Amino acid sequence: MSDLKGILALFTACILLCVVINFFFFYKERGLIKDIIVASLILFINQIIEFIVSFWNINLPILNLIYIASFNFSISFASYYLLERIQPGSKHNWKAFMFSIMILPVGFVYLNTFRMVAPGLFFTEFRYFASPMANCFIGLLTSIWGLFFLVKIMMENKELGKLPQYKILFWGFLLPILAYTGAYFLTLNSVLIFESIFSKLIFLNIASLTFFAIKTKR
Repeated sequence: MSDLKGILALFTACILLCVVINFFFFYKERGLIKDIIVASLILFINQIIEFIVSFWNINLPILNLIYIASFNFSISFASYYLLERIQPGSKHNWKAFMFSIMILPVGFVYLNTFRMVAPGLFFTEFRYFASPMANCFIGLLTSIWGLFFLVKIMMENKELGKLPQYKILFWGFLLPILAYTGAYFLTLNSVLIFESIFSKLIFLNIASLTFFAIKTKR
């Protein structure tokens, strides 16, 4: 059993692949959820890389950089697509990508710092140029960005908060943050495996966005 490292990442990747295939080939109104297909593909790449490097103990800096970049872009795209649905065309929406874009050139400069440190059955530890606490803080901040504007809009129009699609959207973005925060207080080691834990939780973002898009037709 101890040799089955990265098995949770493989399980998550399989679910995401099923989501992509189902919506791309079988959903008639896939134009409504094209952004969800993109987000699911990015997260699928992230999870399949985590499985590969964990299961076969591969430690290539460029592969680890792609893993970290795809993780950050998964959060950014989830936040951006949330903002585009609740405030389309807003000048604030693009800011969801700030850290993800910044990490690419910096990542190539510090490429050799990207490494997989400790593969595990469920979660894998990655390290790179920034401190684990900084990675955790910036990742959570990116996730909170979209949630902040959702709460703002729901407070301005309290009727929206009563609609099931907005409730699910709210909890789909809040629960990952709460779940990781709970893990942080249970064990400080969760900081070291932040990317591995939170990448699975991003699926809740995608699921809530999917429900919202199908329910509202936008």
